[in-house]
Parts: sequence; C-alpha cells; structure tokens
Amino acid sequence: MKYGIITHGGVGSPLKAEDGCILAAERGLELLESGSSALEAVVEAVTVLEDLPRYNAGTGSRPRLDGICRMDAAVMTSDGGIGGVAMLSWVKNPIQVARKVMEKTPHVLLAGEGALAFARDCGFAHHDPVTPYRLERLEKLKTRLREEGSPYMKYVLESETGDTVGAVAMDRSGTFAAANSTGGVELMLPGRIGDSLLPG
Repeated sequence: MKYGIITHGGVGSPLKAEDGCILAAERGLELLESGSSALEAVVEAVTVLEDLPRYNAGTGSRPRLDGICRMDAAVMTSDGGIGGVAMLSWVKNPIQVARKVMEKTPHVLLAGEGALAFARDCGFAHHDPVTPYRLERLEKLKTRLREEGSPYMKYVLESETGDTVGAVAMDRSGTFAAANSTGGVELMLPGRIGDSLLPG
C-alpha cells in the first residue's frame, strides 16, 4: 500500500520556515519507508519542528503574560487512539508527552501541573523553551499594554504569523495518524487552553 506524510509550520508561516517543514517530512518519510507506523512518523516530524526555535511549538513557543510557556499538543490515529496535553510547561517536546498520554493512560487529555507530573514520571527532563527573542518580544508587548492601560490582551498587538505546527501521515497498513503542537498566541492569560489539541 502507498504511504506518505504532510507537514506544516503553522498558518501564515513565512517562506523561510519551509525548510524546517521539509526536514520534518523527510524524517517522517524515512520512518515510513522503513516500515514504521504513521504514529511514529508524525510524532517524529513534529518533534523536529518543536526543536527548531523559529516555530511556535516546543522551543520557541510564545510565553504567556507571566513569561512561562504553557504548550498544547495532541496525537490521533485512525484506529481510535487519542492523547493530548494542555498548558504543559518545562519540557522540550510536548508532542512526545501527548503520545505517552495516549499509550499509557486511560485519559484523552492531561493539563497543567498534572500533565507536568506525568511527563516527569515518564522521564521527560526539565527544559525551558523560552528563547531570548520570545522573551524580548513579550516585554515589548507588555510595555505596550501598560501604556494603553489594558490589564490583559483584548486583541493581539502586532501579532506574528506562524502558529500550530503539525503532521499527518499514512503508513503501509493504511493507518492514518495526525499530530500537532503549539505555543499558543501572544499575551495569553496563564489558564488559557487553545482549540488545536481538542478532538472532534
């Protein structure tokens, strides 16, 4: 049976980000060619994107108003597997934690401190995904908010393009899998959960 993979770097991502998507797709395709599952391929592809700081996922995610990244990620397979994490902090690859939620728990979604505790139980090490560029940008936007007298975001100021990254693949067995990961939008309140990881 035919197999394949598609990756994306987020809505409105600049053309300069295309090479990362190609790299991610090539890595996923290598796995599919070797007989790996669609799940393996999409998780690996999204991991590649999370590790490239120019994308808004994993390292390079947009910090919230308090300067901490709280990331969302999810995986889904055509045979009914679903797993996700929301508001997950201090890990390098949220997509890998989402996969563990699907494979090791009876749950669909873990969030916040519970998601972090689960990640640590699974052996995921501490990692701060905030880059100097993201931190500098956050401080500039917070200054704008203070100057305009707004306690929180009612609209995105000078919003950058580029959002949720993801991949979808079909393996030799005909099974499909999809995965996505995001650092969310700028100036989010700490408790905000996006819709990218929600199934259905």
